[in-house]
Amino acid sequence: MDRKLFSLEETAKMILSGKKLLLAGDEKLLSKLPSGDWIAGTCDYFIAKEGGKECKDKIFVTDITDFQDEIIIKTYDDNTLKNIYAEAFDNGVTVLIIPPYSAVHSSFALNAPSYEKFAQTPLVGWVASHIFYPDRAPDKGYVFASSVASKTTDKAVAMHIRLKKGKYADLNLINFYSQDDEGDEIEFLEDGFEVQDVLINGEKKNFADYIIQKQIDIKLPLVIDMDSVTINTSLYCLAGDKVKFFAPVFKGFVYKFAKSAGNIENDFLKIAPDKMPTFAVICILNYFYAGLQGKHLDALYAPVANGEICYQLVNQTIVTMDIKDI
Repeated sequence: MDRKLFSLEETAKMILSGKKLLLAGDEKLLSKLPSGDWIAGTCDYFIAKEGGKECKDKIFVTDITDFQDEIIIKTYDDNTLKNIYAEAFDNGVTVLIIPPYSAVHSSFALNAPSYEKFAQTPLVGWVASHIFYPDRAPDKGYVFASSVASKTTDKAVAMHIRLKKGKYADLNLINFYSQDDEGDEIEFLEDGFEVQDVLINGEKKNFADYIIQKQIDIKLPLVIDMDSVTINTSLYCLAGDKVKFFAPVFKGFVYKFAKSAGNIENDFLKIAPDKMPTFAVICILNYFYAGLQGKHLDALYAPVANGEICYQLVNQTIVTMDIKDI
């Protein structure tokens, strides 16, 4: 499928024909779709054939029909999401969509690495969004599981996909950021989405005061090395004597602020796939901070989300998945 944005009528026709679909689009459009084999999350921004754009009159479609032997669609709350890896197909991949700023969002962000069978099967997805405001939280994001009646803001939806024999899912986390080697070492005293005091090079300090005094650009994420994978944590805002994040920070790791990423569009084109990935999602912070409105990313078409999922919650990245032959 070389075209990813489809009209409501085209998308409905695909659903009624029995296609297995992953959908992203405006809540009003998604609410008009017929029941079928699909899951969806709200999204208003996309990297499409015509470049980065805001779009409310079309739906971004990822068709996985030809790769699957079986699908199971499930909803999860903050108590049951811990089972998502254990319930995945052995030869498969799971796509997860989470409503933002919900209990299930917090639970997944904080606890995914401790889930039973964590990362033993591929897991990708995104945090649903509606409208992004750089200076405050987005409006409510909705997720759907198979039907309009399933629309919710407090449960996650997942499609467990059993792949055809001889196929496998290849996940790729593209991160333009790395630690500034000359930066201070930052350690957090507890896990969470907001902090007050931290250890800076071993000395306890107020983190908001530190950021102001050092004149740190909060568009740059904090970066850690977690199990040999570079993970970003994006700063949301300074709120009095506290700092809030788009994803949680974790105690027990040494963080540093990132080096400037340079020109994200040009950097990505250097490593862009030569063909369109089966699935992809781009962080909305990359979209706005890199000025991707109207810009092309070669063969990459993707919804732009308020958080990406590559085994666990990540941000300021690009996540891609290809279904390949063994």
